[in-house]
Amino acid sequence: MRIVCDTSLLVALEGWEAAAALRRKLTVERDSITALRFHGSYQDPGGALRVGGTGLPRVVYAGHFRRQGQREFWYVRKPRGFSRFRAENVLEIETTGRFARVLLTTTPAEADSVIRWFDRTSARL
Repeated sequence: MRIVCDTSLLVALEGWEAAAALRRKLTVERDSITALRFHGSYQDPGGALRVGGTGLPRVVYAGHFRRQGQREFWYVRKPRGFSRFRAENVLEIETTGRFARVLLTTTPAEADSVIRWFDRTSARL
């Protein structure tokens, strides 16, 4: 997975990632992002339903999910548990766009780079 920050946030999925998520790329417009948080240890609140994608505990949760009538996109590697999973190194993106929330497993350095991009572009708005 590659994350590219320019005028929008682009998540490019390749090979197995794209097959698991049923999607090759996801674009999140900068203006639609309301919050970014990095969790070294993430605990999901539960209540999500997989709509399209892959749900393999301890391997990957990827694709479209619904929670309380809102759409979410996840690409989370090595999730532990089912309805209230836990995972390491998750970037959580809240938006007003097509997906209310995006969850991505990433490195702390890459998450920091995305958060700095968001903070820097927020200052310009």
